Amino acid sequence: MKAVLSAKIQGISVLSQLFKQTPLDFMVCASSLTAIVGGVGQLDYCVGNLFLDYFLAQHPFEKCNRLLTLNWNSWSSIGMATNVKSSKTHEALYLENSVTPEEAMTLLETAFESSCEQVIISHFSPDIERKRMIDAFNHPSSQVEEHHCNPTAQSTFDAIKQIWQDPLGVKTINNDDTFYSLGGDSLLAIQLLMALDHRFGIDMSLQELAHAHTLISLEKIIETRPVRSPGMIVPLANQSASKKMNKPAVYFIHPLGGTVLCYFPLTTYLTDSALYAIQDPELAQGKHVFDSISQMAECYANKIQEAQEKNIILVGFSFGGNVAVEMVSPLNRLGITVQKMILIDSWATLGGITVLNENKVELIEDLDSLKTIKDHYGVESHQYQSIIKRLLWLRSYLPSTVNLDIHLLAAKDLLPLYAKIAVENNGWTPYCSKPILKYTMEGNHQTMLQSTYLPVIGKKLKELINA
Repeated sequence: MKAVLSAKIQGISVLSQLFKQTPLDFMVCASSLTAIVGGVGQLDYCVGNLFLDYFLAQHPFEKCNRLLTLNWNSWSSIGMATNVKSSKTHEALYLENSVTPEEAMTLLETAFESSCEQVIISHFSPDIERKRMIDAFNHPSSQVEEHHCNPTAQSTFDAIKQIWQDPLGVKTINNDDTFYSLGGDSLLAIQLLMALDHRFGIDMSLQELAHAHTLISLEKIIETRPVRSPGMIVPLANQSASKKMNKPAVYFIHPLGGTVLCYFPLTTYLTDSALYAIQDPELAQGKHVFDSISQMAECYANKIQEAQEKNIILVGFSFGGNVAVEMVSPLNRLGITVQKMILIDSWATLGGITVLNENKVELIEDLDSLKTIKDHYGVESHQYQSIIKRLLWLRSYLPSTVNLDIHLLAAKDLLPLYAKIAVENNGWTPYCSKPILKYTMEGNHQTMLQSTYLPVIGKKLKELINA
């Protein structure tokens, strides 16, 4: 126990003494998901990581520009979890909530790109993960043991067969055996549907399972049904507030990187509004979906219509502001009124970005805290290609003209890139038929949404949304 505790407690204490007054560009600390959800037989590890989380929350490094705590889940092929001797049930539990080293690097970049001080990395919410852990240790033969399947190593038929075996408690299943002839009931059916959803990402009803009651018939349904698409609209907080208080819902549009993590810390200051964020579907699909900002804006406007909104407020940070401006026209055509627009250090045009060639992109300080995108993602990665594509959009982009109130929260300190192209109101004046309402906020493009300045910008956003 002493060895485990000292690694976290003594380790961070020594670091804080050494670097308390040392200017640091950033510090990233690796904590664990166990600090959030607990861990059976891991009391010492839980306590050590809890101490680390609490200690870092006190901001012990006084001159550190960026402090980030990551509560990691398991890594599938390296790290502590690979050395733990446990049952197949427990091994499956960890594997189902694990990431590969390659995925971990991408997640690290995404978290660092955000303005969050602490990021929980998990395929499941903390409450669900805690329940999974408890169920696994209370019921070792439950579904968590079996159905983590390698999609490339198993056929659909074999995967379904494996999913059937454990809840039914049978080792041999013939092709003409039915779910109910093997002892299945309504409770086991629900468990089976959850396992199928987890493995294949599809929706299936109990009625469908009753009709497709053999392995072969179930295989046909799964192979012909499209995988459920991840939702683009992410609820941030207070989803019912707009209906209860007769207020417009607030939609935050993702910045260049496609994630919406940077907006979550702002929700602390916006407790009386319905808050949603629109994230980039390309992140989940891993392929290019859009060919232009206007096409992206059209898609997002349709998603908001599907949510049956009538009056909304749009908020966009950086590239998200450009998308938000282009959403106004399609939203109006769909009968949705944009009551006001809030741009957080968004720039109308970015002709100053230099794209040298397809193998190297040099940005003095780019839109989402990426200095050399190639080094972060690799030339062939989807993330790299997607960001390059959007930077090229911005080079030739001319905004649509809008006739509504635009509130611009502009960073006080200009990074080198923006200093080169600095114009009045970040270049938005020619594209708004009404005067731009500008508010100068402390910090620069990278830091204005981080903890140091978060209370100020959160208060201003609340004031503008409620006005």
